[in-house]
Amino acid sequence: PVGVGIGDGCSRRPVPAIVTRAEGQLVQQIDGRPAVEVYLERLGVAETDVEDFHAFAVEHPLAQPELSGDVRLRHVRDRDEDGALVMATHIPANAAVQFTDQSPLAIVRSAWNAVEGALAPLAGEPARAALAFDCGGRRSALGDALPQEADAIRSSFGPEPPPVAGLFTHGEVGRVRGAKGDRNHALVVVAFA
Repeated sequence: PVGVGIGDGCSRRPVPAIVTRAEGQLVQQIDGRPAVEVYLERLGVAETDVEDFHAFAVEHPLAQPELSGDVRLRHVRDRDEDGALVMATHIPANAAVQFTDQSPLAIVRSAWNAVEGALAPLAGEPARAALAFDCGGRRSALGDALPQEADAIRSSFGPEPPPVAGLFTHGEVGRVRGAKGDRNHALVVVAFA
């Protein structure tokens, strides 16, 4: 058996918004206003308070809820001079988005969810090996806590963890059900029994 688990560590803010204008990897408007303006407003900060936009954005990806109930995170890479959000992945016009918070501690804790999800299909059999695909954006957000995430992945397997190989990626694929499985800001763990 093979199991796939996903963890992200993001807490979603409850009130969604609608992308009203988008082109390529730019989200130009949200709720009919400049996207950066709405993004910062919904996250409770003034534009003048954000000196390093990239450092801020890496802890606040957008969440794109799906009709299936799944939620895919979308990495905010930057902003442009016209007030658009520069995304790692295309978000189409008329898509719903939610605003999120992601801390280093939450990222470390999300390793448990990813490993738990990967072990569930093994039906009690121990994992003999595992692969971990971790978002490069999460790596930036972790900073000095990076070794803690690696420890959390290993310890989540229990007292005798299997060999684990992993890498940081720019986009993860973690399809558990349905047709869509592309991710940002996620840890995808694959366990083999």
